[in-house]
Amino acid sequence: MRKNMSKYFSFCNKNKKQQKQRNKKESLKKTFCLSLKYLVAILVLGLFSFRILMGNTGIVKGFEISELEREISSLQTEQKVLLQQTENLKQTTNIEDRLNELGLVVMGNVDYVGGNYGIAMVK
Repeated sequence: MRKNMSKYFSFCNKNKKQQKQRNKKESLKKTFCLSLKYLVAILVLGLFSFRILMGNTGIVKGFEISELEREISSLQTEQKVLLQQTENLKQTTNIEDRLNELGLVVMGNVDYVGGNYGIAMVK
């Protein structure tokens, strides 16, 4: 009878060993699944944060672009005004009036005498 009992106990011990191994495997699976869930959660949060950061950067860039466009339009209008002023100043009547104000005399034909000496003769 003892032999039968020892077989029974050894069978129980085998079952316990197998059960321990199964428990270890299951605990490893649970640990892996849990760590995988944490990893996925961290990844999702990281991607969400990245998306928010990129969206915010896009908004800021859009604001900067609109500010620059406004500045460009104001500079273009200022350029038009300045071009109109230069055209008015380039007119011959304005130039002649300015020459008369300064007391300058209009010269006729001028011939330069030889070389680069800065000597001129008036005909």
